[in-house]
Amino acid sequence: MVDARRMEVYMALFDASAKRIENDTAVVVRPDTFSWLPAKRSIVFFGSGASKCHEMVNRKNAYWIDGIYPSAAAMAVESYRLYLEGRFEDIAYFEPHYLKEFLTTTARKNPLLRSVK
Repeated sequence: MVDARRMEVYMALFDASAKRIENDTAVVVRPDTFSWLPAKRSIVFFGSGASKCHEMVNRKNAYWIDGIYPSAAAMAVESYRLYLEGRFEDIAYFEPHYLKEFLTTTARKNPLLRSVK
């Protein structure tokens, strides 16, 4: 899980063999967020957004692991494999995968917007 501010996280869900169960998604953390998972199944939370779930998720088989965060270093083996296969992205046409629509706002405490006396 990656913290997405407020009570949201970006997350994906995998089983114990690293098979993807749920694709990357933006999720609002509520007490019922993971209620669709069978109660018998254990669920492990980690990443910068996991702490948001600690108070909200009330499951007997829920566990939290501190100190595990997303890192580009974890992509090294897969990146090298793609390199050896000659699979490259043309960055002129590459489009990032955003999980939410990008919205801009004006900062409330922006010193550049204050009037100069």
